[in-house]
Amino acid sequence: MQNWAKRGLQTALVTGGLLMLGTGIASADEKDAVNPDKPANPLDASLTIPIDIGNNAIGTPLGQVNLPEVKKTISTKPVTDALKGAAAKLSGQRVQQAGEKAAAVAQGVQQKATAAAPQQAKKATSSHEAGTLEGNRGSVDIVVPVQIANNAIALLGDAEVSGGDHQQTYEGGSGVTTDGSGGVLAGNVVDVDYALPVQIANNALGVGGKATSTGNNATQEIKTGDHTATDGSGGVLAGNVIAPQGATPVQLTNNAAALIGKADSSGNTSEVKAQSGGSLLSDGTDGVLAGNVAGVPVALPCELKTSALAGIGTAHSQENAPSPETKPAAGGRGSRVMKTYAETHGDNGVASGTLIQPQVASDVNVHGLAGAVGGIAASGLGESKSTTAGNTSSTTAQAGGYSNTSAVGGVLSGTVADAPVAFPVEGYCAAAGVVGKASAQCDNETTAKAGRETFTDGTDSVLGGTTATTPVGGTIEAFGLAGSVIGTADAEATETKEIKAGGYNGSRGDGSVGGGNIVQTPVATPIELFGGAASLVGNSYASAEEEKDVSSGGDGNTEDDNAVLASNVIATPIAQPVQAFGLSAAGVGIADGFATSDTETTAGGKYTGSGEHAVGSGNIVQAASAAPIQVFGASAAAGGITTAAAENFSSTSAGGDNDTSGAGSVASGNVAAVTNALPAQAHGLGASLIGNTTAYSDNVTEAFAGGMTTTDGSGGALSGNVVNGPIGGAAGVFGDAVSVVGFAQGAAGNDVTAISGDFTETNGDGGSVSGNVLSADVVPVAQVFGDAVTVAGFADGWAENSTYPFAGGDIASSGEAG
Repeated sequence: MQNWAKRGLQTALVTGGLLMLGTGIASADEKDAVNPDKPANPLDASLTIPIDIGNNAIGTPLGQVNLPEVKKTISTKPVTDALKGAAAKLSGQRVQQAGEKAAAVAQGVQQKATAAAPQQAKKATSSHEAGTLEGNRGSVDIVVPVQIANNAIALLGDAEVSGGDHQQTYEGGSGVTTDGSGGVLAGNVVDVDYALPVQIANNALGVGGKATSTGNNATQEIKTGDHTATDGSGGVLAGNVIAPQGATPVQLTNNAAALIGKADSSGNTSEVKAQSGGSLLSDGTDGVLAGNVAGVPVALPCELKTSALAGIGTAHSQENAPSPETKPAAGGRGSRVMKTYAETHGDNGVASGTLIQPQVASDVNVHGLAGAVGGIAASGLGESKSTTAGNTSSTTAQAGGYSNTSAVGGVLSGTVADAPVAFPVEGYCAAAGVVGKASAQCDNETTAKAGRETFTDGTDSVLGGTTATTPVGGTIEAFGLAGSVIGTADAEATETKEIKAGGYNGSRGDGSVGGGNIVQTPVATPIELFGGAASLVGNSYASAEEEKDVSSGGDGNTEDDNAVLASNVIATPIAQPVQAFGLSAAGVGIADGFATSDTETTAGGKYTGSGEHAVGSGNIVQAASAAPIQVFGASAAAGGITTAAAENFSSTSAGGDNDTSGAGSVASGNVAAVTNALPAQAHGLGASLIGNTTAYSDNVTEAFAGGMTTTDGSGGALSGNVVNGPIGGAAGVFGDAVSVVGFAQGAAGNDVTAISGDFTETNGDGGSVSGNVLSADVVPVAQVFGDAVTVAGFADGWAENSTYPFAGGDIASSGEAG
């Protein structure tokens, strides 16, 4: 085993006072290691298509035809490996010619840039020095595994497959390790890793016949690429990394479709695991435009599964369990003790050590649908509504992870541009019957996580250690829905969902000019419709239960002393659920909609700055909004009978406490906080034209925005001042009923808490225009409840209400000798 890549033991005291201890990257296996003293192949590209086909059958009028099995791999490697050798030889000749010209130009640039950096920046950190245009690498690893298994197609004849067990595995590609330290245009890496598994399995299609796929299993486990490591310390335009990483499996599994026939897919399992790439490591210490890292991990499974469609026939998809899992970038070990996705450094560098990382973890998931036109379709249950035959779906998408850099003594270095997005899009467990019967029953579990904590350090820098992050966490989904037109439709759904985008953001700005600033704009917004039933001329029933946790961003922490325009925080956390559930509507039919929602939505967190003995530093601006919009437990009947009932448990939080100091400073440690906690809800509402409608709701809602503010302007000028604008209130219409000639009943229990802002404390002792507080607290409440209106029918409205709005809090300040 070679040890040239081994780094020494490192320690780091991160914001919050936690001491972390760990070792750097260990050496790779000798056969995979890349010696920086040897010229590297400039380009390594491959496309691999593993194929697994088996246990498929077609039914014909002459009998069943079992299709042949195919197991083979199509790859471009025989061609690309040959081209790679030729390219390396040609590249070596050109590098020698171009290097002599580029070296002279780059040397002048490096001398000027180094002179612009602080004196303590002028020291080397690497014993190895790359030549001009040495060690640049390009790698493209794309794998598209195709699995087609356990499918039955009946074309004017019966087809049946059962007991199939197909397992497809692939592990290929490689990481990239190179070195451009001390070089010019050296050690740069473009590394593309992409896994696109395609799985078509366990499906049944009946056209003029009976198709059956039962008791089968299909799995794919795919991994391509690995970790990327380079070094641009002391170099010019060296050690930069661009690394798109994708894991986007496509699943078409466990479906049943019939047209003038029968189709049955039951008791099957399908699973896909896809992983691409790995951690990204570089170093731009003492460099110019060096050690910058751009990682683009995308986890996006696309799924159509466990659905049943029937046209003048019967289709059943029951007791099936598909589960995709995607991870476009596996964490490795950096200089911290936790697993690291991306790490670099820009200490004493110029425009070096920057991290750019859009990270996407999502899915497009359609499953558990039942549709019947002149037939019978069941997804997850039969006509007997068995509680044991439901389909299950489990999806996991994870992209990126913890990342860190630094810019100690640098200029325009150590910047973090972070854009994690965790946003599944799903539609499932819905039934529609048109002159037919449709039923759906399923359980859904989804986990989507994009990014994690970030840390940088702008100590003694000029415009270094800046963090700009725009995390977005949420979902768009519809589930547990039923609709009928001269038919029947039943849907029952349960869901558990965890969505997390980004996390804590930390920096420092001690002794810097414009260093260690943080801009955080987290948004958390689940958008959903569930537990709704509608019937034109028929009978519909829908029931849905969910438990959901959506979070975006986290705490923001930066600190400095003796700095200028440093360690300021701007945060705009928005927590905005938009939900409609437990609804029913009927023309001339019957519709019942029931739902239970337990949702926690969080954006941002606590914000900490410090600007002691500084100028224009440690200021905090927080604009936070926690304002859920919800409609639930509402029912309407034109000439039919409808019932709606809903339970709502909602907790929405945006932002948190503000903690900073501007003691002994000028224009530092000031806080401006505008926070809004204002739920808007309509529930327990019944409306009838000629029919009969009943609506019930039970609501427990909490909304929190902002928090306490603590600062200090003692001994300062224009420091430690606070401007607060908290709004805490509620808007609601609930427990009301309206009818024309029919019967309408609305009943609601309402318990709402809305708190915006909190206690404020500052100090202006011995200061000038310091330690002042200006606060405008607003508590708006607008509610209509327990009312009934009728023209020539019957209406009954009832409500029980407890609403607690709160804005601002006590204020404490002091101005002795000020």
